Amino acid sequence: MPYIDVTSQDAYRTFNIRLAKLTSLQVAVYWSEISSIMYKVIKKKAFDTETGLFMVDRNYIEDRTTLTKEEQLQCDNVLSNIGVLQQDESDQNKLVVDQQKMIEFLIDDTIVPNTKWKKLIGENKAQASARKKAGQIVTMKSLISEKDPVLRSKYESWVESVYAKPKGISYLNRAAINLFESAINSYSADHEIRSTLLDIAAATGYTKAEWVINKYEQDHPRRCKEQKITSTVNTTNIF
Repeated sequence: MPYIDVTSQDAYRTFNIRLAKLTSLQVAVYWSEISSIMYKVIKKKAFDTETGLFMVDRNYIEDRTTLTKEEQLQCDNVLSNIGVLQQDESDQNKLVVDQQKMIEFLIDDTIVPNTKWKKLIGENKAQASARKKAGQIVTMKSLISEKDPVLRSKYESWVESVYAKPKGISYLNRAAINLFESAINSYSADHEIRSTLLDIAAATGYTKAEWVINKYEQDHPRRCKEQKITSTVNTTNIF
């Protein structure tokens, strides 16, 4: 195992607090890393002397900052909007930055946080939320106890329908799924009826089994009447 000096200066990264407040923490951390890279590039003269462009390694930056390539490109977008960074038209891994403009930007006390800059980074939060939701859907599906492949597939469609709602992420948990399954199974042992109930659940995204059952009985009054008659006859035969 290689020795890692966690106390060395290179193991830490500082960032400009004002830049973080005006844009986001991600942009401030990213700019700090880009500035460090640029310093090394200038020292080694590893840049285009005509355009000022230098190459960045996105994997290296991710390792240093935890920012994914997609997040880095969004930071580039914000910094480009500010006017302190430009990408090469043919290669988004080639950048040119203007440190002087950044200094002017940071010392200008008339500049206030811009919602446009925040929104460009805010897309990351939306993507993270989508990943979280997708993970929770997988987890909720794994909690379904139904073994019949047809019915199980319909239960899974129901879970997806619930999560498609604006607040669907807060509706389901282990107890809610167990209760829903129990109510469906208690209502009827008939495979076709259960299948129809689950079709309704998947179409409506109802989280309560009683709502699904009420909808079923409204849509199929004749079938429900026959079901109740059969149930009464079977009960009478017991005695």
